[in-house]
Amino acid sequence: MEGQYIEMAKKSLILALKSLPTNSKFNIVSFGSNHEWINNDMIDYTNENVIKYINIINTFNADMGGTEVYEPINSILERKTINNCIRYI
Repeated sequence: MEGQYIEMAKKSLILALKSLPTNSKFNIVSFGSNHEWINNDMIDYTNENVIKYINIINTFNADMGGTEVYEPINSILERKTINNCIRYI
């Protein structure tokens, strides 16, 4: 996923982030042959956090090996949910 494909993926993630309801919490998982949580905890959806994490997303490169999605999705589903919050992946 190099070149235009990683750029399209980053733009899609930024659009999804900006589309969250204002009272949301979020986190981002970067993945390839392995996966990494961008933050250990859920992040409050604020203008400052959106700007901060858009800047982080813009640093993403296609440098994590393959595109293995099972482990990151499983890791997301294993995390505890916050009361009365709907989880979107």
